[in-house]
Amino acid sequence: AALAAAAAPMDAATLACAMSCYARAGRHADAAGIFERATGYNANGSGRRVDCTGGDVVPNPKALNVYTATSLLRAHALLGQARDAKRTFRAMASGKFPNATPDVAAFNAALAAIGTGSVPEARKLFEGMVGGKVRGVPAPDVVTYNTMMYALARSGNAGDVYALFYEMQGRGLTPDKVTYTALVKALMEWGNVEGATDVLRDMGAAGVKPDVRLYNTLIRYLCKERKWYDAQSLIREMEIGGVVPNSFTYAHLMSGLVSAGKARAALTLFESASLDPVTMRSTENAVVYTVAMQAAAATGEADRVSVLLDRMVGAGVAPTLKTLTLVMQTHLKLGNAEAALHVYNVVMLEAGVQPDGLVVSAAIRAMCVAGRYAEAVTLLSSQKDGRKGMSGKKVMSAYTYLLQSALAAGRQDLARDTLDEFLGAGYIPSKLTFRGILTGLGLFGERRRERTSDKTDASRLEYLLYVVDAASRRNLPVNGLIYSAAVVEGARLGGVHAEVAVDLMRARRKHDRAEAVAAGMATEEPDDGEPMSWTDLLSRPPGTGTVTLQPPPLPVLGVRVGKMEARSVYLAERGVLHRMGRLRRRRDGLSTSSSLPPIEDNISASPPPIEDEPL
Repeated sequence: AALAAAAAPMDAATLACAMSCYARAGRHADAAGIFERATGYNANGSGRRVDCTGGDVVPNPKALNVYTATSLLRAHALLGQARDAKRTFRAMASGKFPNATPDVAAFNAALAAIGTGSVPEARKLFEGMVGGKVRGVPAPDVVTYNTMMYALARSGNAGDVYALFYEMQGRGLTPDKVTYTALVKALMEWGNVEGATDVLRDMGAAGVKPDVRLYNTLIRYLCKERKWYDAQSLIREMEIGGVVPNSFTYAHLMSGLVSAGKARAALTLFESASLDPVTMRSTENAVVYTVAMQAAAATGEADRVSVLLDRMVGAGVAPTLKTLTLVMQTHLKLGNAEAALHVYNVVMLEAGVQPDGLVVSAAIRAMCVAGRYAEAVTLLSSQKDGRKGMSGKKVMSAYTYLLQSALAAGRQDLARDTLDEFLGAGYIPSKLTFRGILTGLGLFGERRRERTSDKTDASRLEYLLYVVDAASRRNLPVNGLIYSAAVVEGARLGGVHAEVAVDLMRARRKHDRAEAVAAGMATEEPDDGEPMSWTDLLSRPPGTGTVTLQPPPLPVLGVRVGKMEARSVYLAERGVLHRMGRLRRRRDGLSTSSSLPPIEDNISASPPPIEDEPL
């Protein structure tokens, strides 16, 4: 800002210092941005000039030299932008970037960037340096070998890493801590744990003291291989050797213990480390606290999760989004919805954390559990376009949960409004949506066993017919489970409800015939007139339905029957037809009354028991 106010351009030294500061802060994109504004050259390495006048920095082409260009290479490498890194390197080598002929540091930065994308390309560049036959290509140094070894280690080429290890010693280069760490990483990727621990011993013999990064690499892979005792032994070895464990050390070991079902051991390790004056500072880290809360959640101790969150804030450690998401989900899992909402409404705001789609989904779920449906509807309505944190898939899942929760609480008015908003936003109900509706009504899953035998409660059938009408208004097919549940409910209730059940079957046949007519496989029948909605059909007086000589015109009903719904639909229709046949056999000629008596609820509206998919 001071340079911009003074209209003074940056020189190369100032730009290199600024880029270094951005790099230390992890702001690599800003490092590339300041390069472009300060030099006037495009940061993508094309070599083209860009117009940066009027910006916060006065462009100065002389600020471009080998050091600032190398800093740009490192920024691209750390951002994983191998393509831009290669362009930048070519611009340096070809002269498009003036005064920036690449030295060994630039070659090493290019090697690191290219190695993240293509190991064969990195090997080709490395071999050009090793060969020493190309003019202007510097000889490799220790950093060159370390960079290539890391690229090979990531791809699991332990044999090639060992070959480079001995090759660099043959060239008179002395391996350092980074070299041995790359060797350990390659061996662990290869699954050779014993070889990796032997390398640790060889370092001592070579006079190279292992650092915390190397120990962390070993501990992480030992935990991955479920060798907890060896990992804990390494921590003791670190303390004896004067290497203080850092936050990553404890995070790796605690995460491994939690994954192995040893959550209490992970909590014990955390508490002992937090009480030790030497290691206390290492535990005051967001990652370590988050893993500790994960361990407490695994033991079912919601209060301890809250205590750890308070300790974290009290220690001056800012909770991350992952931390607060874990706390919310733990409270929800243990049935403490109000505590989860406190985290969402209070703690997250105080910490300045912007909630993502997962957090908003958890908040909506907590509001439903707490019975705060108005807040849930307001929050979900603000997210329904799928562009404000929650993805379209998460929005659909949240609508499904809200529908299920409202129906389970007997709030069919809210469930109707929610369904209308869901369809009005352009979403198409999935199988999970329909199953959520049936679960909320007690017609699917565990709640199916709780169904009442009350023959006067038609609320479930009324909502099912509302779903059918809502889908028909948008020319959407009805799921087979919804159809079969409506048929069974109508048959169970009897009277006009049973007439509607048979009408549903007739309407489905009408749709099948319409498809046959469209395919030229049947002739078109005369139009019955303007059809009524299913809700209107349910409210007609008894005796004006199925068995009359002039049944009412029915809407076309498309039913999507998949493999999982076929048996349910078959059993529902067969049960109604079987009951109708028995009634006809008991009667002589046409009945004077069209009302069907109630039948027993002996037909399952669901397919054979299956695992419910998560909403």
